[in-house]
Amino acid sequence: MLRTFWQSGRRLARRPGHTAISVLVLGVGLGMVGFLFSLVQRTVLEPLPFAHADHLVVVGHAHVDGIGIGHVGSREWLAMRGSLQGVRRHGAFPVASYVLEGGGDTPASFEQGGQMTASTMHMLGAKPLLGRGLTAADERPGATPVVVLSAALWRHRFHADKAVLGRKIQVNGQWRTVVGVMPSRFQFPGRPPCGRR
Repeated sequence: MLRTFWQSGRRLARRPGHTAISVLVLGVGLGMVGFLFSLVQRTVLEPLPFAHADHLVVVGHAHVDGIGIGHVGSREWLAMRGSLQGVRRHGAFPVASYVLEGGGDTPASFEQGGQMTASTMHMLGAKPLLGRGLTAADERPGATPVVVLSAALWRHRFHADKAVLGRKIQVNGQWRTVVGVMPSRFQFPGRPPCGRR
């Protein structure tokens, strides 16, 4: 076996260009395998980081290409929610981009987030890192508009300031009161929520 390795090493040393290409192809191949394994691990094998994740179901319209689920409009959701058979709890979570207005020297920024009903937050077993989550009282007509920040937004935009609770920030031109900050592990949908319905 040592003799075989020795001969192989000598052949490779005689052809440095061929050796470099072989090493490059092997490196790219191993990198792709590692990437695909981590992708499958995160999207298929790893359970969702929510309480009772195996009981969660998303309802929506199938995309035309057959990949993914499209959103359901507010009126359609309100009409549908009473007729869902075998569903104990339900909630809504439209995903969107938001303009977070700056203050002073801070420029406005686009942030990815979503609106979420209090029932959705409760179903997911979401417990805030700071403050509180959304409640049914937040959804009543005339209630003060509130926002729950993601941990990433809290760290990067608000410098992890615990005094952010109770502060008013402007989201899409509307003033909202910050009532909570979610932990880093809470990533739904895609990134943590940024408000209420």
